[in-house]
Amino acid sequence: MSTAHGQQGEPDMSMHHLAGVLVLAGGTAARMGGVSKPDVMVAGKRLLDHALAEISRTAPRARIVVVAPPEVSVPPSVIRLLEDPPFGGPLAGYAAGFHALTIDEGALVAFMTCDAPLSARLFPALLEAFEAESCDGAVPVQHTPEGDILQLTQGIYRSEFLQDVMRDHVRNKSLRRAFSDAHLVGVPDQSQFGFDVDTWEEVATLEEYLLSDDGREARSDL
Repeated sequence: MSTAHGQQGEPDMSMHHLAGVLVLAGGTAARMGGVSKPDVMVAGKRLLDHALAEISRTAPRARIVVVAPPEVSVPPSVIRLLEDPPFGGPLAGYAAGFHALTIDEGALVAFMTCDAPLSARLFPALLEAFEAESCDGAVPVQHTPEGDILQLTQGIYRSEFLQDVMRDHVRNKSLRRAFSDAHLVGVPDQSQFGFDVDTWEEVATLEEYLLSDDGREARSDL
């Protein structure tokens, strides 16, 4: 894995652009009492709506697929589907979303989860990595005391790479295993836009940020 540096948070002005964004919005939310996580309200909007607003700002041309149960509402312009059978793991969810896209070979596709709604702000820096070198994907890197962590559920990948990875059995197969042979470029998440929400305490932290001066641009109603 190599490392690239780029501008984070600005709309895509690079030669590359995203053809599609796949957003996982299912799961069990066990640490939050089993609530529908995409419908959790934060700073006056659902987590999923924050994620969709961020995508529209940084990747306005991208086709969006939300992988979620039918009771999760989405705008008319967004595709919603669920892997069959459900609860097959992130790779199975992304595979279902990917196969719903109609895109050209060589197109770029982003992964997201609804509980990390600000990760779309990393798209410009990730797209720049494709201009720096040939790779299968560009992935945010989170720095922790235990070491660097590749956030595979927040990466951008070439469509032909995803087609190859998702050709075989994907149910209950980890992303890390599926992507183990990939040539990935790591992009440091210096602003921690990949912060995800797994507990009610983290919901409160995200809300505090969104209501602060630094977080105001994440809200379309301010």
